[in-house]
Amino acid sequence: MMDAVIVTPESEKNIEHAFSYIYDRSKCNAGKWIRGLYHEIDSLEQFPHRCGLAPDSTFVGEELRHLFYKSHRVIFRIEEKHRIVRIGPSC
Repeated sequence: MMDAVIVTPESEKNIEHAFSYIYDRSKCNAGKWIRGLYHEIDSLEQFPHRCGLAPDSTFVGEELRHLFYKSHRVIFRIEEKHRIVRIGPSC
């Protein structure tokens, strides 16, 4: 179990952009989508290792994992030393 899940500012912007896109098409679905996404992100605090290794790990030279939620992929790094999960494309 980790102490915290940190979403980088860059990732927050990506989430806001996706939310806006969905909101423009369906206000009701946008609310459900963002609540569900943050529920899954928050669950990484307890079970981050349940997610598979991201292929991106090969290119960046460190272990990255990914979580799929609907049509979106959340890339994150587990920082065991600091007991955190860091969400972000450039985590």
